[in-house]
Amino acid sequence: MKRAVGSTFLAALLLTGCPTAPEPDDDDAADDDDAADDDDSAADDDDDATDDDDATDDDDATDDDDGSPGGANLLGVAMQASGAPLAGVTVDGGAPTVDDGRFELPDVGTGPLVLQFEAEEHAPTWLATSLIDGDNAARVHLAEVDEVVAFQSLSGVTVLGVDLPAGAVDGIGAVTAEVTIYDDDELVGLPSTDVVMPIHGAAQVRLFDVSGAPETLSATGTMTLDLDVIDPLGDLVQGQTLDAWRFNEATGGWTAAGSGAVYANSDGSLGWLWTGTETGLVIASPGPGAVGCISGEVSDPTGASVAGAHVAVVGPNLTAAARTDGDGAFQVAAPIGVSVDLSAVGVVEGELAASVVGAMTATAETPCADAGDVLVRSVTCVSGQTLTAGGSPQEGVTVTASSGATAVSGGGGSYCLEVPVLTSVTMHGPTSLTGTDGYLPWTVVTQAGDPACAGGCPNIAPVRPYPVTHCAQGSLEVDGSPFEGSVLVYDERSMAVPVYEVTTLASGLFCSEVGTGTTVSVTSADPGHDCAPGTVDTFGWNGSSCGGGGCLGVGVVECTTAR
Repeated sequence: MKRAVGSTFLAALLLTGCPTAPEPDDDDAADDDDAADDDDSAADDDDDATDDDDATDDDDATDDDDGSPGGANLLGVAMQASGAPLAGVTVDGGAPTVDDGRFELPDVGTGPLVLQFEAEEHAPTWLATSLIDGDNAARVHLAEVDEVVAFQSLSGVTVLGVDLPAGAVDGIGAVTAEVTIYDDDELVGLPSTDVVMPIHGAAQVRLFDVSGAPETLSATGTMTLDLDVIDPLGDLVQGQTLDAWRFNEATGGWTAAGSGAVYANSDGSLGWLWTGTETGLVIASPGPGAVGCISGEVSDPTGASVAGAHVAVVGPNLTAAARTDGDGAFQVAAPIGVSVDLSAVGVVEGELAASVVGAMTATAETPCADAGDVLVRSVTCVSGQTLTAGGSPQEGVTVTASSGATAVSGGGGSYCLEVPVLTSVTMHGPTSLTGTDGYLPWTVVTQAGDPACAGGCPNIAPVRPYPVTHCAQGSLEVDGSPFEGSVLVYDERSMAVPVYEVTTLASGLFCSEVGTGTTVSVTSADPGHDCAPGTVDTFGWNGSSCGGGGCLGVGVVECTTAR
């Protein structure tokens, strides 16, 4: 894997029957496949892979004729490919998501819509969906940008398999190219529709001028993609032609954009070479094919149906999605004979709720493969063991989650507690009041599970003291004078709960053991103080204790009395 984060989203459309795949268009790479060009637009013809064959309506995804202006709320979470919530994501240029990645859009209308999600250092993604009256759910993933490179348009640039020849960009002068190449573990995040599009490669290229405004290719300009082929099922061979599809940001569908050739590298791996007349989000795919379907009903722990839930299938190199109707029923497209993972996200009592059903396989027969009752919960579990520094089980330890839940470990040091689903939660042992035996914080991104840990828990977090520590010392000043009180010592990997609390001397001096291999932050324990925390890196240090010399210097923690 090229990096730890990434990916975009699974767009959701309600299905009322097993989908019939539309015919791809016969445009070639030299044709004008601009998403705004009426010759290829999904609003005007059947070329778009998700256009008029949508099982719910025949209208453009941006046409308001399909729904009322209001009556639908959209709650969701923006995440990285790793599953960690992503803060600072804006939706159609609006307010950013909060720290846990949550977003809420009230009264967005029930008709089809296309929403754009953006965040710094991430490629944008889109959610194309039809909402229903009431609460609707969504989960989006954004991919990290791989490379940002500045170049002169008259010189061109080649970066990460993307070639922009000299003069390809519209205009003369400095240009910035933002390039994202999607790995196989990031394909799950690409915008998906109610048709199954096997994906064998994907890239997103955006161009900007010196002012940061979007830039385009010139009338005769081209862009070439040379991508490694993603082929988990071994479907492709050298010399095969593979179509290109460009994401249409106006309609929320895929528009045919010519084709490219599959070739063999010297090591036997395959690549795909395509030249087109536009930048943007492009995938290599044979297009929609014969599919089956999976159906079921989403409900909450009380047995009530969950309307407006997002249901997704994820296969080796494909995604598809649907939305539950007013009765909580869904029917989602899935490839025939291929094992896929089925998951659901809904809204229960105003909170996001999730479930993972697991592997299912669609067949060509009707009715659809039956997923049965898909249970979504807004809470899940975190479990693990509390251990000594040497790794032995330790009973009677109070474990605290950053969400506020607590539990005391029992036999064998085991514990289990209830936490929100689809969020980052950090587990801590008790805060050390002596500056020794601080517990290493452990962060998990919570997946769906039984909050009582019945049948096992998917979120595991061992809790134990730091195996190796070093000492750090400094002084506390308040309003310019030494202060006798307490300081809190944090591991900056988790600022939710302090690891140590240490009492200072009358001179304001303090010393505390700190974990190694991290950054430590120290501030006053008095909530009435405004402080500039002292920090120190502990990478590469170990072994020294307070009073033994060789301690790291935190410096002066300078505070003022809050007014």
